[in-house]
Amino acid sequence: MQRDKLSVCCHEAGHAVASVLNGDTLLLLVCDPHAEMTAVQRALYVSGDRCKGERGNVMKQHKEWNCECGVGTARNRSNPIESEYCVDLDCAGCREFVISFLACIYAGGMATRLLMPDAHSDADMGFDIAAAARIVEGLEPKGQQGETIVRQSIMRAQDWIQQEPRAVWALAKALARAAVLDGEEAERIINANRY
Repeated sequence: MQRDKLSVCCHEAGHAVASVLNGDTLLLLVCDPHAEMTAVQRALYVSGDRCKGERGNVMKQHKEWNCECGVGTARNRSNPIESEYCVDLDCAGCREFVISFLACIYAGGMATRLLMPDAHSDADMGFDIAAAARIVEGLEPKGQQGETIVRQSIMRAQDWIQQEPRAVWALAKALARAAVLDGEEAERIINANRY
């Protein structure tokens, strides 16, 4: 198995495992956008928000959520992979939601950093870092809130990958063999290999 391909798959598996731990539903994992896909898979893949040059992608449906503060919400839109959310960063419950949401983004790079350090490059995390930065900026944090949330999100991503390395590896290897996995199959692999 090509080490670069396995690195991409490890990265995407990190996102997927973190998403499952966060309660999200996986829909599709892709490590090669040129791989053969069914019509349904291709339609789902092209409906996603990807950056030019991204080598892989995890399509998921976020869990819906209501915070006890009455302000924080997360809702899915008609497109199964799009969601909208509203948070109050002064609320601990809302901050917790944001930290876990961002941890799923940081988990891809954390997976390669921890599980494939020789193949890891911080440059491979560029899309993830940019996506997280856009989200944090859009939340309009006060003072050090943004930096604190990012730091806590990175720590949570690290904890999740360290907690479930066997699930990340099993999924990465399956994704490297198949190039495309339906969400149900990916979740089955993750759950069969969790500690």
